[in-house]
Amino acid sequence: MQFLCAARKYTAAYLSQRRGLKYRGALHAAENADLVATLSHLPWAAFGSGTDLGETKAKPEIWKEQAKFKGGADKLQAEAAKLAAAAKTGNLDNLKAAFGATAETCKACHDAFRSK
Repeated sequence: MQFLCAARKYTAAYLSQRRGLKYRGALHAAENADLVATLSHLPWAAFGSGTDLGETKAKPEIWKEQAKFKGGADKLQAEAAKLAAAAKTGNLDNLKAAFGATAETCKACHDAFRSK
C-alpha cells in the first residue's frame, strides 16, 4: 500500500500549485494518476486466505469481513479510474474533486482495516 500512497502524494503535489496546472504539471499529474489507477488493482492479493499470519498492521476484520473489504477495493479502483480520467482533462477543479474522492476512499478503508 505504500507505493499507492507515494503515487497519491505525487499527484497531490500538483494539486497544491496555486497558479493552476501548467503543461508539465498537468502531464505529470496525469501520469501519476494513471499510476494510482494501475496500482489500485495490486495490493488485494496480499490479503487472501492464510495471509493473516505474522506481524502486520492489518486488522483481523479484513479476513472476517471479506465482502466489506472487497467493496473497499472495488470503490478504490473505481475512484482511481475517475482520478486518471480527470487528470487527463487538465482541469484543476476536476482533478481536485477526483483526488478528494480517491483520497477519502483510501482513508475509509485504512480507518476500517488498518491498525494505527
